[in-house]
Amino acid sequence: MKWFKIIIILLLLLIPSFSMGARRALLIGVADYKLLPSGLNSKGKPVTDLRGPVNDVNNMKRALLCYGFKEKDIKILINSKATRQNIERVFRQWLIEGTRKGDLVVFYFSGHGSRVPDKNGDEADGKDEVILPYNAVPSGGENIIIDDELGLWLSMLKGRNVIVIIDSCYSGGVVRGVRGKVVSYLESTPATKVKFIPITNYRPTQAVLAIPKDILDIPPDVIFLTASKEDEVALEVQQGNEFYGGFTLGLTKKMQTLKNPTYKELFEESKKYVWDKLKLPQNPQLYASRDIITEPAFGGTVSIPEVTPEPIPSHMGDERVLLAIDPIKGLSNSQMKKLKKAVKRLQIVKLVKSNAFFDRLLRGEKKRGKYYLRLLNRIGDVEILKPVSTIDEVIKELKKHLEYAYMVKQLARIRHPNPPFKVEIWVTDRNRRDFFFGEEITFGIRSERDAYILLINLDSEGNFHIIFPNKYHRDNFVPANTTVLIPDAKMRAQEFKLVFGPPGGEETVKVIATTRPLNLRNFGIGEFRRTFENITGNTRTIFVKQVIENLISGNFTWSENTIVIRSHKSSP
Repeated sequence: MKWFKIIIILLLLLIPSFSMGARRALLIGVADYKLLPSGLNSKGKPVTDLRGPVNDVNNMKRALLCYGFKEKDIKILINSKATRQNIERVFRQWLIEGTRKGDLVVFYFSGHGSRVPDKNGDEADGKDEVILPYNAVPSGGENIIIDDELGLWLSMLKGRNVIVIIDSCYSGGVVRGVRGKVVSYLESTPATKVKFIPITNYRPTQAVLAIPKDILDIPPDVIFLTASKEDEVALEVQQGNEFYGGFTLGLTKKMQTLKNPTYKELFEESKKYVWDKLKLPQNPQLYASRDIITEPAFGGTVSIPEVTPEPIPSHMGDERVLLAIDPIKGLSNSQMKKLKKAVKRLQIVKLVKSNAFFDRLLRGEKKRGKYYLRLLNRIGDVEILKPVSTIDEVIKELKKHLEYAYMVKQLARIRHPNPPFKVEIWVTDRNRRDFFFGEEITFGIRSERDAYILLINLDSEGNFHIIFPNKYHRDNFVPANTTVLIPDAKMRAQEFKLVFGPPGGEETVKVIATTRPLNLRNFGIGEFRRTFENITGNTRTIFVKQVIENLISGNFTWSENTIVIRSHKSSP
């Protein structure tokens, strides 16, 4: 009866299901634009072509192949092929006419974006969001695609399972904000590009004006993911020698590493990557009805690429801060050489060129006998150095500010490439990473397995604080799926609280979970004379090295996670 069993198996394979249904994707990437505005953007910088969209499209294609898409299911339009006319034609033929109810449809765009005045009165903020094809005309807005038009096209996909992913932005100013208030302005650096082109003298076409007001930008049952809010930037960032859209990089990495995530889980992990790994000042958005976002993403994972574990080196190696220096206004060539020579004497620093991959960038000027310098990270966050009069004083001040960047690189080496279980770390408000001085904060921790938890805070001055265990909780064993809060009710009963205060800036918080206990006393932890034990000076690198040597010894099953937070004064 083997033939009978074979027939049954074949019949089962023919039963239609969402995870085995037809799939179609249209992936668009525009890096090189036919027409760029000749003027400057709102920050006085020239608008330039992008460098990441082709990489973004390739990454998205690889990620979709993990979810049952075949090469033949994916249509790609790159640069000059991605004209307004081609995008509309292929959208209609490939996605609308080429699919039917129940099929899975993906529309992806990476390139410049913009905003224009809303002409039909359907936007509460008076603005329409825009994506820019290859042949978009910035003056007047010819050949742009506004959200009303995309909404009209999407409405013709009724009955399909539609996912739209947009990695572009609608604002030209790079800022960080807290609860709608700008707290810092970020400078442009060679490591980032804003995905925005201003549209001037906008003149909508008759076709746009004729779109009914009841056409929704995001039709019901469409899952819509964007790289940022409607009034924010989206950035592409340099990683090694290449550029990528920050949101796409996070999304595609998580698509290829998470096992059968829901759309909500995939989005939350991608947003965390944007915030904590890339440290970008943008807030990715997910728009969809609640029941949809809890479904398996893209119909469910078909195959996840094998991850080759990367061994964590047991020695410190060359983990110095890569420092680039722009020409300092007011210094001659010989004085610049003298400054760079002095910087090279810093043991924690390696000097690199400004157009190379860097960790920090030094800018500024010398006037009236004093150095007025500022230190930027790759994204453009600025630290102002105290004005000083001599190069020796510059080096002393510089070293003080580079301590944090150096220790971040050391702490980042405690990294599990393929963690066997999940451990979470979060802060009071999961929806932000920036806080005002005076705000209270609570850390939350949860592990999927019974684990011994070590929670480390690296403050903005480069010192470690052991947050858990602590004076109130000396036993760091936590049962599986149990939430630990710091401070908790026991600590608050002693009138203990965590409050942001000067000097402010960026801090890194890392949680390490092991299924058997680390000997904390070997790391200089366990006396608990104060609420939190501190590790400063030369013992910091020794501490990290010892932790790594224990974790890679083969005696521990472990996992880790990291978040990055910042504190600011109430005004920039």
